[in-house]
Amino acid sequence: PGVTTTVLGLAACWPADREALVVDADCAGGDLVVRFTGGEDGLRSSPSTVQLAAAARSGMTSDALFEALQSLPGPGEVRALVGPSASSAASTALESLLRCGLVDLLAGLRRFDTLVDVGRLDPWSPAMGLVRELGSVVVVVSATFASVVHARDLIAALRPMGVRCVLLVHGAGPYAPAEIAETLGGLPVVGVVPHDERGARALAGEATNPKTLARSRLLRACAETAEVLTRPAPADDASPQSRREVPSEIPEPDRYASTGRQR
Repeated sequence: PGVTTTVLGLAACWPADREALVVDADCAGGDLVVRFTGGEDGLRSSPSTVQLAAAARSGMTSDALFEALQSLPGPGEVRALVGPSASSAASTALESLLRCGLVDLLAGLRRFDTLVDVGRLDPWSPAMGLVRELGSVVVVVSATFASVVHARDLIAALRPMGVRCVLLVHGAGPYAPAEIAETLGGLPVVGVVPHDERGARALAGEATNPKTLARSRLLRACAETAEVLTRPAPADDASPQSRREVPSEIPEPDRYASTGRQR
């Protein structure tokens, strides 16, 4: 539900004193190349995770990573490691990169905050290994019954691995963010991002007026979320709420139909 758009929005308004690096690790196939193909500033299919995986066979180095990066069109001059659009190639490349030590390399890049787009995360996906090594994930969930059910199942799979989950709610629906968080075990909500098609198109470089993106509800919400995500972590974030079990059942949509509100 809007994962790639949200990652792009966060990267575009990441704090000025830090540099965001986007990694396209969606095993269903990368969206960045498809979204930004064409034009002088468009992305190319190569280099990508495929070329980095080939180079990493002789050792994963920061030089090899930097050679594989491309610049995203749009604000902020954000650099990205793109993934191939084909799911088989994306999965194979990610599996190889994980074996070669991608996570350790990214963790050692002091000048970058890495935003990893894993798309729709399935238990059998190679991206699960990536998330396990990273140790934390922002779960993007729509305010709908079906999306909350999928998020519940995903969180239940991640918790035994010791992965810390926080929520980012996308769009309006019958559930308010606080109700979604309570249903999913009291997880922290780090942001609420509106469904803003005009802002999403502007973020993808389709706006003729650059002020369209700056004024969009989407980018304002992403800026607020980026500020939350970059705050120093508290000394002990393992609160009783964060340790609560995920409920095995969630209420039907009509339970909150009269009280659901969108911030």
